[in-house]
Amino acid sequence: MKNVYFMQASYAMGSNAYLPYTCGCLAAYAWKNPEIASFYRYSGCFFLRDPVGTVLDRMEDPKVVAFSCYAWNFEYHKALATAIKARWPECSTIFGGHQILRCSSEQMEACGAIDYLVHGAGEVPLEQLLLVLSKGGDVSSVPSVSYRLADGKLFRTLSPAPQCPAEDLPSPYLEGCFDTLFEQYSQLTFSATLETSRGCPHHCAFCDWGGESHRLRDMPMERILAEIEWFAKRKIEVVFCADSNFGISPRDEAIADAVISAKKKVGYPKKLIASYDKGNGDIPFRMNEKLQRAGLSAGATLAFQSVDPLTLENIGRKNLTFDQYRDIMLRYNEEGIPAYAEFIVGLPGETYDSFASGIDRVLGGGLCASIEAFPCEVLPNAPMSEPAYIEQHQLQLARLRRTQRHQSLPPAEDIPEYATIVVGTATMPREDWVRTLLFSDVVQAFHGCQLLTLVAIFLNFSRHVVFSDFYTGMIRFAQEHPQTLLGELLPRFSTRLSAFSQGDGEQILLCEPLFGDIMYPLGEALFLHCATQSGRFFSELPLFLQHYGLNAEMQAELIAYQHLMTALPDNIPEKGCFQYDWSAFFTGYYAGTPKALQIRPNSIVFRQPTVNCAWPDFAREFVWYGRKKGALIRKGYEVIYA
Repeated sequence: MKNVYFMQASYAMGSNAYLPYTCGCLAAYAWKNPEIASFYRYSGCFFLRDPVGTVLDRMEDPKVVAFSCYAWNFEYHKALATAIKARWPECSTIFGGHQILRCSSEQMEACGAIDYLVHGAGEVPLEQLLLVLSKGGDVSSVPSVSYRLADGKLFRTLSPAPQCPAEDLPSPYLEGCFDTLFEQYSQLTFSATLETSRGCPHHCAFCDWGGESHRLRDMPMERILAEIEWFAKRKIEVVFCADSNFGISPRDEAIADAVISAKKKVGYPKKLIASYDKGNGDIPFRMNEKLQRAGLSAGATLAFQSVDPLTLENIGRKNLTFDQYRDIMLRYNEEGIPAYAEFIVGLPGETYDSFASGIDRVLGGGLCASIEAFPCEVLPNAPMSEPAYIEQHQLQLARLRRTQRHQSLPPAEDIPEYATIVVGTATMPREDWVRTLLFSDVVQAFHGCQLLTLVAIFLNFSRHVVFSDFYTGMIRFAQEHPQTLLGELLPRFSTRLSAFSQGDGEQILLCEPLFGDIMYPLGEALFLHCATQSGRFFSELPLFLQHYGLNAEMQAELIAYQHLMTALPDNIPEKGCFQYDWSAFFTGYYAGTPKALQIRPNSIVFRQPTVNCAWPDFAREFVWYGRKKGALIRKGYEVIYA
């Protein structure tokens, strides 16, 4: 039998890695064909970015190597394919996945080690290609592939690959595609992908998710429930739901119930991460309510991307109305469910002012857990990548080395990957892009990570200080007071972003020994640096707050209350005493019924410390894992009135 290997390389996240779901799906579909099963041996799937030589040494006379390509592994896969062809010239290399252009063969011109490209969905083309290669048949009969003719010219078959009915797609988990990995990589814990449907009904310009099929195809419920049982049995810690709009169907609530039931029985999975439906708040709310009570919630996502009408029109997107949003947020807050908002920096039509205004509207709507902002990346098959779209919106692009958020620090010899980032548009010049991203990092650091959330909320309510003015004021304060902690830190971050906008620099992440070997986004890194010097940070805060008109006692108490309520390793007092009833004020604010701050002497008593760990553990557990679900604000306290 001939050996077939699969490659879906990715970075480990500390001691955790995702099982290579896509390759498993391809193998499970192909090996249900008796002809393939009798001619080829499924020899396994590589999923870590090990040194190329190490991977080759683990292979034995490969007949075919199939690569599932994404933005984070394409260059590595090309280098590996080149090495494979050098050692085994007769081996056939097949490249597919989201990174492969759907309508062009040009990627083969840049890499002679690629024998075949699969454009679009891969199950049927790979199955047919394996059959043709086993018989020496005519590749031109295989749909949606590119290959080289005898004269070296490239040829692409134009017939599209058929969309497989969902019931015809076998589960890689249930077919045993990953069973050997648990023994081979016993030092790792695994996360897994749960796919309950395929397709996306939306047409967002920055996304290639719905490019092939806007019709949703539901996986059989029997398969889904069996996979959830498999996750529990295999002690899968994190399950990532790959649906584009989890909660769009009423049956999704039953799927969430099944995950909850599995955890209650055996303790696994520990977390369910999902991209929730953008157009319906009721089902996602009920799902998140249950997941939160079961300890499975990773935070409810509110994927705004922008709230500017022109920008939303330019990217083909429609959001909930703000009245709908506020109603949902009040329900989340009443149930204690953390929610976070996502934005994209650099979308066409957006300006610095419109982005800041959007942050104001969201924070003013009562969002209390976190803000996420990502630079706009141009994906190969997204509508935004079309030359006409780029020209229409005057997109300025920079090709920069890619680094995944929260990946382990790569070795020096790691093969670099690249991302194409929008660093300027017709409405957002490059210098404004830097301002916008710095502003979003400051908001993430001090509002999303809870270091100044309560201060900002109180000033917004009592002094009508707009949130964006508060956080841009912090940036201005840092510029005017270089001797402060903020004055030392923010110029470093601004310099990094400026270099990034010019295509100079490898990443917008930081990795420092104090926080372990994990790479953190700049917003989280800024928070961590301030957190390690929280005493200095809060002692310098009165200098920043002095022009907001608070009396001295109120200002001192507000700072003390914020410090007390922020979860930090070096901040574990059991008690705080106040003249003002800060707890009642913020409880009313989050419930949507804010009232003026009252003088009512009280003590806040914590029954047990919130944080009891070293900085690397704090960074991982509270910032990386816990920030989106509100772990950085202390809970479990009692208010005792005098």
